[in-house]
Amino acid sequence: LALNITSNTTILTPNRRLSAWLIQLYNQQQIANGKAAWESVDILPYNSWLKRLWDEYSFAGSESLPTLLTQTQEAYLWEMIVSKSEMSQPLLQVSEAASTAHSAWQLLNEWNVKTTHPLFDTMDDGRAFKIWATEFADLCKKNNWLDNSRLPQHIIDLLHDGKISCNNPIIFYGFTEFSPSMQKMISVLEEKKINLTLHESEPSHDK
Repeated sequence: LALNITSNTTILTPNRRLSAWLIQLYNQQQIANGKAAWESVDILPYNSWLKRLWDEYSFAGSESLPTLLTQTQEAYLWEMIVSKSEMSQPLLQVSEAASTAHSAWQLLNEWNVKTTHPLFDTMDDGRAFKIWATEFADLCKKNNWLDNSRLPQHIIDLLHDGKISCNNPIIFYGFTEFSPSMQKMISVLEEKKINLTLHESEPSHDK
C-alpha cells in the first residue's frame, strides 16, 4: 500500500467499501510485520468525516446550531413535498420522483448550482424541481434544520473561522474527481496549513 499510514493520519475515501478495504489491508500489514496489537487507524468516508466534525462541534455546545437531518428525515420531507404538490398530479411514482429530486438537490449543492439557474425554467421537470427545492429550503430555514448536502459548506465556514480545527495530516484517497464543494474544502484546509495528500484515483484491488 503506497500510503504513509500512521495512527495520527486521517484517510478520507469516497465510500465505505474503500474505507473497509484500506482498514483490512492495514491490519494485514501489521500482522505481516509480526505485531500482535496496534493502534487503530483513522480511515473513513468523506461524508462520515464531515458528520464527525459537526458532531464534535455540536457536543462542545459553544453556540446554538441547526439540527442536522438524517437521510431518512430528508427523504420523508422530499416525499411529503412532492406528494402534496400540484406539479405531482401526473406522476404515478411519487416516491421515485421524490428520490430523484432529493438526489438532484444533493448534486446541485455539491457542484454549487443554484435553483435560480435559467435552465430550470426551460422544461416542466425543471420548474417542478425548482418549486420543490424552494419549499424544502424554506422548511429547513423555518425549522432551523440543516440537510446533509449543505453540511460541507457549514464545516468549511467553521474551519475558516477557526471554530473547528484539524491537526492531523489528511489523505484524500480513491477520488476520481473533486467537486467544487470538495475543492473549497481542500482550499480551506490548505489555508489552515493542514498537511494534505491527494490521491485522485482508486487503486485496483482483488476482493
